[in-house]
Amino acid sequence: MKGMENLIRMRLNGRVPAVLWVDLDIERLPSEGHLHIGHSESISSLDLRAVQGMVLAVSGIDSGRVKSISSALKAAGARRVISTVSRRFGEGEFLVTEVTDTEGVLEWKS
Repeated sequence: MKGMENLIRMRLNGRVPAVLWVDLDIERLPSEGHLHIGHSESISSLDLRAVQGMVLAVSGIDSGRVKSISSALKAAGARRVISTVSRRFGEGEFLVTEVTDTEGVLEWKS
């Protein structure tokens, strides 16, 4: 998982991003407020304690994996998890097919 070191450093310094972006399929440049979880990483082996009390936005193209990771993040103590499932339809272009929210506010399925 890339980006966790930055998040832990932020938390130790008393800083918390308003939203932590968790990308499953698009690897962005390392930055504060972003995590990337690779396809080969086992969800059950991830140390997710640093997300406690945070709002997270999870995005990916595999609905089952997005749901599994969203559930693991909520179980780890995330305050809210908003998940977006998309499908790729062009070079760098995605169409959102599903949005879920642990608070039930943002819910949508195409």
